Amino acid sequence: MERRNCPMLKTYILYDEEEICQAIGKLNTKKAPDIYGITVEHIKFGGDTLIKAVTAIINHICSTASVPDSLKLGILTPIFKNKGILSEAKNYRGITVLPVIGKILECLLRDLIRDFIKILQNRLQRGFTPTVSPLYSALILLESILESLDQKTSIFIALLDAKSAFDVVNHNSLYRKLFLSGVGGTLWLLIRQLSTNALTSIKWDGLTSEPFLIQQGVRQGGILSTELYKLYVNDVLDQLEDNGLGKYIGDIYCGAPTCADDIALVANSPTELQVMISTVENYSKHEKYVLQPTKSVVLKNKGSNSSASSLQDFSINEQAIIQPDSAVHLGIKHNANFKEDHHLSHK
Repeated sequence: MERRNCPMLKTYILYDEEEICQAIGKLNTKKAPDIYGITVEHIKFGGDTLIKAVTAIINHICSTASVPDSLKLGILTPIFKNKGILSEAKNYRGITVLPVIGKILECLLRDLIRDFIKILQNRLQRGFTPTVSPLYSALILLESILESLDQKTSIFIALLDAKSAFDVVNHNSLYRKLFLSGVGGTLWLLIRQLSTNALTSIKWDGLTSEPFLIQQGVRQGGILSTELYKLYVNDVLDQLEDNGLGKYIGDIYCGAPTCADDIALVANSPTELQVMISTVENYSKHEKYVLQPTKSVVLKNKGSNSSASSLQDFSINEQAIIQPDSAVHLGIKHNANFKEDHHLSHK
């Protein structure tokens, strides 16, 4: 993969007070304080003198391309996923509260890398994209189902689950993908600095642990995290589309509607679906994250015009993927017999 050229690549980054105020205005308020007891409200309503100081701090960080370790110390709170047993750790998601000054810096850098990512981002990635609802991903899947029902052709859908997807991102691979996407100079160095020597403490039941080093993953709660994760998984979506694997509606590719780490694979034949699953599986092995066959599902329906002789089993890592009677995709329940879901559309 050759490095992409981008005309907006900067060798230096400098912000004025107005740009700092705009970045502060994008941060969510009424959130928990950071490890220093500072909230967004402290900065937002701190007055002109404080804004001048914050601007000076941000510009010093950008001019030296060095982020102080004090701005990389987060507090992680386990949040229950509202499913499963309360006493099992796997049923919790860790949300990290980062220092407010660091969040302002991330907000500024996010605006810069979005210019790169919007050029590269696969059109089937609908998660965390400005002006685009994640439900567009659900719409693509729904339209694929309806088209197959209209044509009376088979449709096979795999809903894949990656174990702790955000938490296992390989940093070196991410830095390489950033560079190849066109991100370089001070911007690349700053993004790399944000995860170098980053520390996290666990907060639970009023107690806070000693900090420990973060050596992988993008932190849930970090402003840059969703943009970086989209870039991290973008190659596999491109592989599927470039190889023509999966469902088409006319000449429009609809084979892998995706919302962040929520990937659905859609095909008209069982063989093609397994090839798609294996493609994602191979990518996960290369990038060192794990697909979970016990949490991934396949829904399938054989159309009356189908020449498929059998409805085969599917596997990830040589383990069978479960084939339930129904499954939920982005909050929408689909039955294995899709006609039960969508009979109203065909009356």
